[in-house]
Amino acid sequence: MAVRWVKSVPAFCRLSTGDQRVLLQNGWRELFLLTAAQFSSAFSLQPAVASPSHLPGQSHRTVNLTPN
Repeated sequence: MAVRWVKSVPAFCRLSTGDQRVLLQNGWRELFLLTAAQFSSAFSLQPAVASPSHLPGQSHRTVNLTPN
């Protein structure tokens, strides 16, 4: 569902297929968390956002889900 939404964004569609692939590969975690937050009443996000350090080869990144 999230990938379908991303593919409907005009700016994303204007990117080359290679750039789209790289963007999805490098941003899938954030996209997943945003989609999960949309449906957060159905399940708890705590395990998913608790600590990204348990993922091998992944650097720690902070994702701000609140508007500035």
